Amino acid sequence: MEITEKSVFGVFQKASEAKAAQARLNEEGLRTNITVRPPDIEALQNNNQRKQVLLRPFTIFGAIIGAIIFTIVGVMINLNVLTFSTNPDSTPASNQLAVQIFCLIGGVILGAAAGALVGNGTPPPAKTRYTNYLEAGQILMSVPVSDAEHDLVARETLDKTGAGDVKALNRSDKLTDNLI
Repeated sequence: MEITEKSVFGVFQKASEAKAAQARLNEEGLRTNITVRPPDIEALQNNNQRKQVLLRPFTIFGAIIGAIIFTIVGVMINLNVLTFSTNPDSTPASNQLAVQIFCLIGGVILGAAAGALVGNGTPPPAKTRYTNYLEAGQILMSVPVSDAEHDLVARETLDKTGAGDVKALNRSDKLTDNLI
């Protein structure tokens, strides 16, 4: 049996799911050092406010970039550098302001949406990701595994009992020592 320095992690929404997973792991022979971390209640209360604060800079940055890019596109349309018809004089002077405003507003909206998606979807490192789960009120389970067979059993058991984000990570990262 090859000894490895890994743990399998899983995140549960409900305490009953975590208890069922722990019982099932015990039945499968994985009894040692299973760690169940409850949610961080204090952080849970501030979680929504923190998410809004984190998304705001990405949204504002995206809106500014979008406004700049689409304003330039609007100017290019008004100068007939970009044309969408065969008639080069298809943008009358009365419509130039409307085109510019439309491009500016469209750029702000699309840029803000793209910025928010980037800010929300950037995957954090494992330590930060699992800490975020705890702060969001979820339960973290860590199962040390000693070989590939135990690794597979732990992953399958956590999956079957409702855990999300099931991953095997090296213990050398000291992930479990530094969570919250």
